[in-house]
Amino acid sequence: MPPSLSDKPAQAARITLSGGQLSVDANNSSLSEILEEVSSSGGMTIDGLGKDQRVFGVYGPGNPRDIIAELLDGAGYNFLMVGQTEAGTPREIVLTTRSNAPLSSPGAMASSQAEEEEEPAPNNYPTEQATPPPAPPAQQNPVQPRTPQQIIQELQQMRQQQQQQQAPQ
Repeated sequence: MPPSLSDKPAQAARITLSGGQLSVDANNSSLSEILEEVSSSGGMTIDGLGKDQRVFGVYGPGNPRDIIAELLDGAGYNFLMVGQTEAGTPREIVLTTRSNAPLSSPGAMASSQAEEEEEPAPNNYPTEQATPPPAPPAQQNPVQPRTPQQIIQELQQMRQQQQQQQAPQ
């Protein structure tokens, strides 16, 4: 059996970030290396990058957000892009490993599926989630879901705390 492409060394991708346009030409290239190069040339930060994958194809030229979304599509990550740098890249990308677990309990899923039959969104841009039904009166302190803005604020506060802790060292 011939060796797989992941057994061969990754090839450097040709990456161009100019005039607010990003293009990536990858042939068995490392997704991590591509994102790190875009990060260093565009001034963005990436949180949560774990497993590496190989990338093939020509992406762009186009808006850096769109090109990065194309690169991450199918890579097994949920992602959130925050802000924008002068180079046009997102200021920050937060990645989490995608799981196939349902977003709510099976009973709630069955009732919501019966009410709305919708196809999932074909892109990975964050979408607004339907608000969960009100908690039954028997619960004393129901847990309220956080909004994307609250999550971003928490991430920014954590980053500031980390920077403050690292500064004296």
